[in-house]
Amino acid sequence: MEQFQGKAVLASHGEGDSETQGTGFYGVKKGCSHLTGSEIPKEIMDVENQGTRGNGTSLWIPGFDGSPGWQKRIAGSIIENFFCAIDEGKLNVLIDLEEDDDSNDSDLLQIDAGTLGRWFDKIENDPAAQQDDDALKDLKESKVFLNILTRGRDQNSESAPVLKEKEDKDLGHCQLWIDVGDHLPSKVALIRQTGMLITSRQKKLVRFPGVRPFAAVCRFDSPAGNELLRRMENPKHDQFEPERLDPDKAAQGKRALARIVQWIREEIRAVAAPPSSESVTVLTELAKLLPDTDPDDAFSAGNEDRRFGGDFDIRLKPRRTVTSGLAPENAGDDRDDEDSDGGADSTESATDGKGGESPPGRDAVAVEDVRYLPTAGDRRGCRIWFTPRADIRRASFSLVEAGDSVEFVRSDLKVVTSDGSETALTDYRLDLAAGKRYGLEIAAERPIDGRAWRLRVLGPKRSGSGEEMSKA
Repeated sequence: MEQFQGKAVLASHGEGDSETQGTGFYGVKKGCSHLTGSEIPKEIMDVENQGTRGNGTSLWIPGFDGSPGWQKRIAGSIIENFFCAIDEGKLNVLIDLEEDDDSNDSDLLQIDAGTLGRWFDKIENDPAAQQDDDALKDLKESKVFLNILTRGRDQNSESAPVLKEKEDKDLGHCQLWIDVGDHLPSKVALIRQTGMLITSRQKKLVRFPGVRPFAAVCRFDSPAGNELLRRMENPKHDQFEPERLDPDKAAQGKRALARIVQWIREEIRAVAAPPSSESVTVLTELAKLLPDTDPDDAFSAGNEDRRFGGDFDIRLKPRRTVTSGLAPENAGDDRDDEDSDGGADSTESATDGKGGESPPGRDAVAVEDVRYLPTAGDRRGCRIWFTPRADIRRASFSLVEAGDSVEFVRSDLKVVTSDGSETALTDYRLDLAAGKRYGLEIAAERPIDGRAWRLRVLGPKRSGSGEEMSKA
């Protein structure tokens, strides 16, 4: 018996905060059921009767672009995105080559582990592929990732990429292969358990300043972890986005993704860091004048000369002079924000511009190389990095919003810890070692970007001490 069911899946589209996805069926309207026998459209049956009929399911795609070269275009897309699954024998694809194909190689009818490398060469050298620079670049990157996986199987080989492994409480077992060498693209491929390449352009894994050229492949092997990742994939399958999860899972997904991103960056930094013998030229005269163009870099202490580690302000936007002496919260910010109340409330207090006195029993401790970076796409988050000049046990922190002549103490500031939980900044404590780089991820209930901030690190009271901290 022949049965027919048509299905249309439209791409997801978003408008504002809402997103829609259309799925439609062609068949019996009631219950979206299938058509049987003579109910099947004549156009479908005519096409079906042209081939050899037998048991099984035939899949027909209406509107398919069958212009010359479609076989190679499909083959290129397959090997670019499924090279891992093909290399592991999980996927074999049969390509019906065009009659005028000049390869005359019957072995290349099938894309499998044995012919995968030759398919890369075939598509890469195809004149049509060479006319599309972006597609050719993506294809070459996938070829690099495949090479890393192939060489990574033999960890005893001197040429094997570095293998790092992690057991994450939400994503499960993760493997990371890192290769360092000239002409590598400095990209990280994220591959799910199925062997499908999801993306090599995940947010916060795009730019890696201060490291040698590298390429890395991260593979997620846990079924539960892969289910969480699958649900975070966007419709284009090129980003993991935790906000796509159900509300009760969104926080878990965000923390898991943040942990894995941080782990990947740390491992790459350790493996691909420049040799200590390499000479570095620091332009100290420009260090304090040029903006930081990479808000995703959580490692670099910047090129600021440590001799200039004293007091300075980083102002993201100019601020208006407020004659009342109490700057409204959105002073200098020309964007509308329905969450901003437009002024200091009862939970904030203004100080005399000196930031107030240190709490009893606590002294300000000198830090240097202070960097303030707003969290990309989040007006309520920022990251602050600093280097203490001395060992400090159970250091506490003070972060105040700096006005032109006064400072405002914000009570809604919290520190986001490594597990994704939040602790009030006033309650947060951290042991610090002199010369070591530290970072704080700050979250707030109201916008904190577009403002100037002053950071103070406080330690145990010392006799005769009162040195003011560097400012961010």
